[in-house]
Amino acid sequence: MVTCLNDALFPNVGKAVVTLLRRLGVDVDFPEAQTCCGQPMVNTGYLDEAVPVVRNFVSAFEGYDHVVTPSGSCAGSARHQHGIVARRSGDPGLERAVAETSPRVLELTEFLVDVLGVTDVGAVFPHRVAYHPTCHSLRMLGAGGGRLLVPDAHRRADVAAGVRRTRDAPGRGARGHRTRGVVMTGTFVGMPAFPTAAKAALADDQLRRNLALATGTIRSKRAAVVGEVDNWEELRLAGAAIKDRTLRHLDEHLLRLEESLGARGAVVHWARDAEEACAIVAEVATAHRATDVVKVKSMATQEIGLNEALAEHGINAWETDLAELIVQLGHDLPSHILVPAIHRNRTEIRDIFAREMGLVGRPAPADLTDEPARLAEAARLHLREKFLAAKVAVSGANFAVAESGTLVVVESEGNGRMCLTLPEVLISVVGIEKVVPTWSDLDVFLRLLPRSSTGERMNPYTSTWSGVTTGDGPQEVHVVLLDNGRTRALADEVGRQALRCIRCSACLNVCPVYERTGGHAYGSVYPGPIGAILNPLLKGVGVDEQTDSLPYASTLCGACFDACPVRIDIPSVLVDLRAQVVDAHRGSSGHRAEAAAMKGAAWALGRGSRLRRLERVAGAGARLLTRRGRTRGPADERPRRHPPGGTPRRRHRRGAAGPAGPRRRPQRGRRPARALHRAGGGLPRHGHPLPPRPGC
Repeated sequence: MVTCLNDALFPNVGKAVVTLLRRLGVDVDFPEAQTCCGQPMVNTGYLDEAVPVVRNFVSAFEGYDHVVTPSGSCAGSARHQHGIVARRSGDPGLERAVAETSPRVLELTEFLVDVLGVTDVGAVFPHRVAYHPTCHSLRMLGAGGGRLLVPDAHRRADVAAGVRRTRDAPGRGARGHRTRGVVMTGTFVGMPAFPTAAKAALADDQLRRNLALATGTIRSKRAAVVGEVDNWEELRLAGAAIKDRTLRHLDEHLLRLEESLGARGAVVHWARDAEEACAIVAEVATAHRATDVVKVKSMATQEIGLNEALAEHGINAWETDLAELIVQLGHDLPSHILVPAIHRNRTEIRDIFAREMGLVGRPAPADLTDEPARLAEAARLHLREKFLAAKVAVSGANFAVAESGTLVVVESEGNGRMCLTLPEVLISVVGIEKVVPTWSDLDVFLRLLPRSSTGERMNPYTSTWSGVTTGDGPQEVHVVLLDNGRTRALADEVGRQALRCIRCSACLNVCPVYERTGGHAYGSVYPGPIGAILNPLLKGVGVDEQTDSLPYASTLCGACFDACPVRIDIPSVLVDLRAQVVDAHRGSSGHRAEAAAMKGAAWALGRGSRLRRLERVAGAGARLLTRRGRTRGPADERPRRHPPGGTPRRRHRRGAAGPAGPRRRPQRGRRPARALHRAGGGLPRHGHPLPPRPGC
């Protein structure tokens, strides 16, 4: 398989691949009917338009033992995305054909090492190089370890690790004045679509430096503690299985949780949406004449806009988590699930404390510096009077154990323990997906969460409470079970896996998009890869431009799936949501040009004969626009020449000998790929070091 880009723009690559395979004794054919894998349509959400392209693909490669391509993304698309397109078509015949063909599509190095057992092709490259495995090869295909190129290839010099100059480091740009192109308000309401917000964020050099430092530190800590666990993958699989099993019977577990909480003296409320949840909390706080409430860090209360709702009733909600306090005092918005003030550096935090603390309580010390210990001390002194004065506290919950009616909060600072024990009244707002059936199920997540979030072996503070205990802690406990779009997400066959999320933020810390844009660009309390799927699932697509832009805020590199402790296949959900966005806007004036382009591409790539005709037209035009047989490459301005004899497709049509010889459709099993020469011995066949991403 010579990819469409190889054939049109980089024909030397296709020629070299075929030459190499034939040198190794492989019988190579070039099906003239091949066009494209359909990846451009799938990745943009045009699944209907991808159907004829995928149909042509499986027809062109029917009967071959192996389909070899030099592109990891094309192989990944065939093996992981063609199934999505086939199911979308509703054609059982296409589904069977895809199931038969897709597993036989291999990236070149997969074929060399895993099938032929070749570890040395006799190549010599007398230069120092850095090797960058493509995202699709590394993650979608699991081509790590032994398939890093060809491991025994000769070198005249040691292969050097890539050296990156400071000015080229991820998340860094030329230092200059800071630019904030998006004005921050008290909520995310009215935020622009992701492309607009991201463009402004990329211009903020200080923001990018802060993000690069923070995410890099968290990644390193997580990698160290995860590497200590021999059965980490088994834990991930167990966590995913528990969540899926619980979600299949969510109604039963919620009723059991309600019964257990009620038996222990807690009052359970059900809230269909944010408005109902805020009204319940405000009613309870008002009944106790509270003018101030203290809060444990809670994504659910941020999701429903609780602070703003309480302010409308004359009630001040004080954040007690250090990072949340920084955001609140800075009149800012959170930009990270775990570290909401990740976009701030120490100097900015000192200035915020010095300027704002005295306006709402105990002022910061006059000699405050930007040393972390001094900043923490100032926050502790400021918050102490809030803890001692508050009659009502508001919390979320990381987990809710149905069998005992126990809520669980894990945190690192001790502020949660203060909120959960000192006030007279405790109100907990809990998403309905937080329920776990038993304590033994909870054990799995208490091992997954700290390593994935803060890079710790265990949480410094794990607080559990079950209703009311006479003479100990709050004497009135309310639990608000929040839906707010979660049943909508549960009904989505592909997207419901997002409800496995335990809010660890591991996906944010590895995401190249998040590292460069930060969380504000996502316009939601849930930023990063998980936010790109969770927000559209909770709100629905086709509602507003900002939400519809989020599924496209990703390169689909797959790093988020590798990091997720409960194995949420975020790239697959993103592709499905993109298709939903496209479907929601079909026929609308703003998307007609793009839709027409995709339909035209689907028509051209649906048959090899159509593509050949278009190639002839394009070739004639190119000859009019070029001089001396030279054309421009897509990535730079260096001149490129077609190889002698033209592209692989043209050589095949002329019946030329060599890499694009005459096509002979094989009978299945009659023409196995074979290696007549296996230099350098052979490596054992490499399987995936971790269970692969779920197939489509």
